[in-house]
Amino acid sequence: MVTIIEKEGEEVGAEIIAQSIVAIADAMKKINATRLKQETIVTLIHAHSKVAKRDITLVLNNLTELETIWLKKKPEVNGGGGGSAGKRGGAGGKGGA
Repeated sequence: MVTIIEKEGEEVGAEIIAQSIVAIADAMKKINATRLKQETIVTLIHAHSKVAKRDITLVLNNLTELETIWLKKKPEVNGGGGGSAGKRGGAGGKGGA
């Protein structure tokens, strides 16, 4: 779990933001791996927020892809691997630098 405590006027570093994105994506993957149906999660969120179920579903479906959409792949430390293009561009082809 990543917790960001920001003091007023202080900047949050890029690595902290990147770690938070990874943590959110991982948390959603763990929730999806439980016995809880997505429909149940959507209904509970909708009941407390009145946000459209369609919008809640869209957000939940995309949380697992945050890392792929918003972060570059970490460079390999050992220098191996070659020129793999990776899995960029998940959201409708968006994904350049």
